[in-house]
Amino acid sequence: MFLIFTVIILIAICNYVQIAWSQIINPTTSNPLGVLTQPPSQVPLSIATTLPSQQQFYQRQIKVGILIPDNHTFGADSWILGFDTNAGAITIALDRIIQEQLLPNTNFTFVWYFSNCDEATSAGYTSKLIRDDKVDVIIGPLCTESVVTAGVLGKYYNLPMLIWGSIIGSELDDDQRFPTLTINVGTTWSLVLALISVFEEFGWNEYVFMYAARRAIDTPLARCAILQNDIDDIPNESQSNITLLYKRNIENDTYDQLKAAMLFAKTRVRVIVGCFEIDPDRRNFMLAAAESGLDTDEYVFIMLDTRKRGYGNPPFWIRTDGITDGKDELVKQICDKLLIVDGELLDNDTATGFNDLVLRKMHQWPFYCDYCSLTANVSTAAPSLADVFYAYALSLNRSLAEVGEAAVRNGTLLADNSRGEFIGFSGRVLLNEAGIRLPVYNLVGMNAFHEQTIFAVITTERQNSSTNSYTPLYADESTGIWGIRSGKRPLSHPLCGFDGSECPKPFFEEYWPYFLAVAIILIVLFAVIPWIMFSTIRRRRREIIRLDALWQINHNQLERRRQKGSMRSFVSLRSQYSNSLSTQSHRSMKSDTNNVMFCMLESKPVIGRKHSPKFTPSQISVQDRAQYRYMRQLDHPNLNKFLGLYHDSVQYISIWSYCERGTLSEVIEHSAANLDGFIITSMIRDVCQGLEAIHTSLALGQYHGSLTSNCIVVNDRWQLKIQYYGLHSIKISSLRDSDTSQMGNLWSAPEILRDRSLAGGTQKGDIYSFAIICSEIITRKSAWNLEDIAESEDQILYRVRRGAVPPYRPNLVIDPTLEINSSLPHLVKDCWSEEPENRPSIEVIRNSLKSMFPSKFVADRMKLGQTVAPELYEAVTIFFSDVVSFTTLASRSTPLQVVNLLNDLYTTFDWIIDQHNVYKVETIGDGLHCVSGLPIRNGNEHVREICEMAFGFLRSIKVFKVPHLPQQQISIRIGIHTGPCVAGVVGLTAPRYCVFGDTVNLAARMESSSKPGRIHISAETNRYLMEIFKSNGYLTESRGEILIKGTGPAETFWLIPPDEQHSFRAEAQENSHEVDQV
Repeated sequence: MFLIFTVIILIAICNYVQIAWSQIINPTTSNPLGVLTQPPSQVPLSIATTLPSQQQFYQRQIKVGILIPDNHTFGADSWILGFDTNAGAITIALDRIIQEQLLPNTNFTFVWYFSNCDEATSAGYTSKLIRDDKVDVIIGPLCTESVVTAGVLGKYYNLPMLIWGSIIGSELDDDQRFPTLTINVGTTWSLVLALISVFEEFGWNEYVFMYAARRAIDTPLARCAILQNDIDDIPNESQSNITLLYKRNIENDTYDQLKAAMLFAKTRVRVIVGCFEIDPDRRNFMLAAAESGLDTDEYVFIMLDTRKRGYGNPPFWIRTDGITDGKDELVKQICDKLLIVDGELLDNDTATGFNDLVLRKMHQWPFYCDYCSLTANVSTAAPSLADVFYAYALSLNRSLAEVGEAAVRNGTLLADNSRGEFIGFSGRVLLNEAGIRLPVYNLVGMNAFHEQTIFAVITTERQNSSTNSYTPLYADESTGIWGIRSGKRPLSHPLCGFDGSECPKPFFEEYWPYFLAVAIILIVLFAVIPWIMFSTIRRRRREIIRLDALWQINHNQLERRRQKGSMRSFVSLRSQYSNSLSTQSHRSMKSDTNNVMFCMLESKPVIGRKHSPKFTPSQISVQDRAQYRYMRQLDHPNLNKFLGLYHDSVQYISIWSYCERGTLSEVIEHSAANLDGFIITSMIRDVCQGLEAIHTSLALGQYHGSLTSNCIVVNDRWQLKIQYYGLHSIKISSLRDSDTSQMGNLWSAPEILRDRSLAGGTQKGDIYSFAIICSEIITRKSAWNLEDIAESEDQILYRVRRGAVPPYRPNLVIDPTLEINSSLPHLVKDCWSEEPENRPSIEVIRNSLKSMFPSKFVADRMKLGQTVAPELYEAVTIFFSDVVSFTTLASRSTPLQVVNLLNDLYTTFDWIIDQHNVYKVETIGDGLHCVSGLPIRNGNEHVREICEMAFGFLRSIKVFKVPHLPQQQISIRIGIHTGPCVAGVVGLTAPRYCVFGDTVNLAARMESSSKPGRIHISAETNRYLMEIFKSNGYLTESRGEILIKGTGPAETFWLIPPDEQHSFRAEAQENSHEVDQV
């Protein structure tokens, strides 16, 4: 006990000695214990320490300097940043530091000055704290300008400086310029970023900004003055093309000027942003908006604030200057349209407990503020002060572990180690790599019950980045943030435009004339449409009845051959037909048969085809009737006209137009000698075109089914027409109980002969029948040439039905004098292929025939019985060739060998001709006559076509072998000339298309004066080649002048084939060298 008492006495003595010593070194301090007995405005300096008796137990001394505003002289922001309402937060943080043993064995001494955000004062006190007071760390100053000055000094002395408050300017976000600052508050730019987040969340891209840049005694903090500079940089940071339409400083505006500014914005924007330092400015701003007519759901107001009070307490719409204007309720009502971007609001219970503790701490060590109120409103920035001091302790703890005691005054190291995250008195504290706090903002507004509500939390990911996180606290914005606006989000650009001119008129108002017109039309339609429909249906029925009457022929309309007089015209017509085909005895043989009858319909001869179906006329289906109507109206040049159907109670008779020359089989039988190449090719084309019309017609069933040469008739113009098409239901019914005639089966495809279910017919079966008919036309003999072969019809049908390899088919023996395309027999053989799928379609046949017979114009006119008028062609190219020494070659061959030789040779030539646009005029013995440029003109191409054909002849003759004389090489000579000529058809019995004129004679002279294996051309042909086709690489050689019969001397040329041009040029160059040597 004695020892303890002795220690206490010694401590008291030491304390007394220290107090006395402090009186000696600081005679201005009247209170030795630092307890203030007068307002701090009269005490510029106060020093407080721990009890002297405890100093001996501390190893580390840290002196803290504080620069803080004075509540009594700072103005409107004194309650936010003033000494009375904030300083106690430092000792609250110190209690936590001691409790967590962050800085054990450390004594803190505090020195403070009232800098009041004055730049010069702050600079002076900062220098005094560093040089005179020897502080280790400075808390403050607070305003941006003061921090800039103090921060530069801190950098020079490398002294740590702790910044707190409500907000600072973004220029302090520069850790190179201010490396010793630890800033526990957001910058103005972070507040701008929060505003951008709100814009992007709701799709707003146009706004105006109004602010009051008050300074000096009103509000030295001047946040809005700094913020407005950052507002201008929004377009550079936002990806949403946010546009500032209008910015105005209303600091010095009268109320009337403020209303004028609102009216200006009213017609230009719907989003209005404001920033104000004091509540009167806030109230006047919203009051001017209300009285300018902006209190509608179309407008939204946003205030930027950092006081962490939302609408305030009391709210700013309540006038507090003692003057009542009766407009508080009006301002409150428009505040329903106001959103506030504010610092993070603290929980009420937490804030109340912290506030009470701050006020109590102001009456304790080290401040001993006996005049400070215990019931005042503590600043919302006080937690920031506590957090920055706690962050300093954390940083110093880390730094001491790194470098030891040297860390105490190493400001750069302490700033670097301050970065990180902890839970502070103001919530979650996150300091970035520059030692600046990344703030959290709240979006505050009124809910549907007119209560202040936090609608969203906005966090900043980086201090200098536009990457923010907008986290809504509502599930549905229509019932949350816009619940007070009937659930509708306001637009930055209204649908109707700012003045309403873009808004469409009410639909009915704008389109009432159309409504009236539509109404009238509907009335008319409802009245007329039923009548139109009824009339259309009735008219359609009448038309069907009328058309049905056309094909329904009764017995009174047909006149049978009963008396000679009654059939006089018919017999006369038959006689004309017979005179052109056969003898008088043949005419007497013509009469009705089991299948065909001849009669008169409306005084015109017709042919009746007999059918025996097993149904009555009343059982004819609707589809069949539609087919008969279609057939009755069908008019095709290669389909015989169907006139109708007659029923005589026993059988049906289909009535068809009568053609004077009879059926194709009759023409072949009695007039084969009159069929040359032109007529044959045109006949085949006619059959193909008629069959194509049937195969492409849905109404006709797309097949014939019973095509034979007896189903094809020839009119007086040698035009072929297919008949007995359609009528499938009648044909099938007739076939069920009767056998098809033997003659008909000769045209039937093998698969139809084998399968009776196909007896009705198929498209591929028609193609087979077409091939048999073509064989009749080409050979000019009846089907299968029954007259000249030993087999009977039954034997032929048996062999076809049984099948063989190769299949049994008619023998295509072609008269050598008959000029037809050599590819035609191959096409016929393809058409009667054993497998149906291997037979070409009618479209393929049509295209093949088109390529085989290009001179369709002449043949068509000839088959129509029309004269082909001679026509002058201004320029054609004519070709002649003959076989050299053909007489000698023929003398060494039998007549049959000569025929085979010429057939092989000209088959090869025909194939080459088919590859070019060339018309073969004729072959006479071993001579060949061709022309290009007629009957269809082809510009100047006729020269190139003939020359390329001549090259092909020379190439083919080099590899051609005489079958009976393999060692004999054949050579030809060629002559070509270009000029005008006349072409036309000569003859009636055997008409031929001939070419006349001097051009023909001169081309013949070119051939006769040519040499074996050479192409002799005239000067005119050479001119075409050299001038018009010079780019084609043709090479000619002048032969000099020769004497031409009927013309006299003329220069001619040799046309050099492509495979001889190289050797020709080499020889010409060699001759040129020889001339030079001579």
